[in-house]
Amino acid sequence: MPRPRLAVLVAPVPCGWPARIAAAIRSAAHAAGFAVEVMGLSENPVIIPSADVVIAQVYTRAIANVLARLKVPLVNIDGAFPSLPFPRVGTDPEAIGRLAAEHLLEQGCRDSLALLNPDRANSRDVVAGFVHTMAAAGAGCRVLPCDPLWRSPARGSDAPRRDDRRVRAAVAALPLGAGVFAWSDSAALAVLDLIAGTRAVPGDLRLIAGGDDEALALAAVPISAVRMPDEALAEAAVRLAGRALAGEPRPVRALLLRPFAVVARASTVPALAGDPAIAAAQAMLARDLSVPLGIAHLAAAVGLPRRTLERRYRAVLGCAIHADLTRLRLLRARELLLAGTPVAAVAAACGFARVDTFARTFRQVCGAPPSRWVGRHSDRVGNQG
Repeated sequence: MPRPRLAVLVAPVPCGWPARIAAAIRSAAHAAGFAVEVMGLSENPVIIPSADVVIAQVYTRAIANVLARLKVPLVNIDGAFPSLPFPRVGTDPEAIGRLAAEHLLEQGCRDSLALLNPDRANSRDVVAGFVHTMAAAGAGCRVLPCDPLWRSPARGSDAPRRDDRRVRAAVAALPLGAGVFAWSDSAALAVLDLIAGTRAVPGDLRLIAGGDDEALALAAVPISAVRMPDEALAEAAVRLAGRALAGEPRPVRALLLRPFAVVARASTVPALAGDPAIAAAQAMLARDLSVPLGIAHLAAAVGLPRRTLERRYRAVLGCAIHADLTRLRLLRARELLLAGTPVAAVAAACGFARVDTFARTFRQVCGAPPSRWVGRHSDRVGNQG
């Protein structure tokens, strides 16, 4: 019997979130028994591959209009237009903003600037979560709407960047120690480029992005970011596609997963700026949580003796390496559990060799066994009508 055909349609860029989520969906779909085709989806699509079910990044209304005419089930993985008539899986936008604000508050920021893409509902919700969290803590925040294509690769290097002056002026007006929250990785990189030579990051300002791309870790000053639950989102989208293909009713609510965590880098943690080896070590811990990583191997990878690594890691980040690794693994575990991943698969994906070890550790830290914790928290997942 032939395998069902799944088309994955994402924005046609070779890197960043569309490429990452497409790879994650491909992997999850193959495991679920689908034949998969991935295709770049332009803003005005003409050709749509033949498929039995589609998972698409519906990021413009023109795309929505074309896909609405398809005669096959479709799952949307983009939050730009949440009222579109497609079942949707995504990341809770307000939770992204809350995590970013909480991180800046932990770093002592009492004033901030949030950059907003006014044309995308999810950008507005991300910034709303940020603003509300800063306000609740008694901290100030100014919101600056920017051109949606500001500093976007879609404009080309010679295209006019009319918002450069506005952003530069707004950042220049910030007091010492303030934070800047950019709605996207590209916006955060643009800010770092714009203020080079005028404001120092992290000396004068703290900078954090609402999405984590590989380019942020490679910037002149590595930029902190909120890490998205890409693998959990991919698995949830594939499960929803399978249910749609089986003729099950469309879910009333969108499934909005919580973001994974803040990946702290030198742009918000000054100590990391002065200790790149520790920054590299923490990045290695978070890169693939399913792979057991010994401290000796980690020390060799960053060029430090084991004892030196352990001492400096605790001095810079305030915790032991194993404690930080457990924290990252359990954050990841919670995302997978809320996405409906079986407990045994969660344990393996988070680097636990035995399910009982995972369950015991989870209960000790989270206060309940995994299955009971899911029952308490699954009704708190964000929703849309």
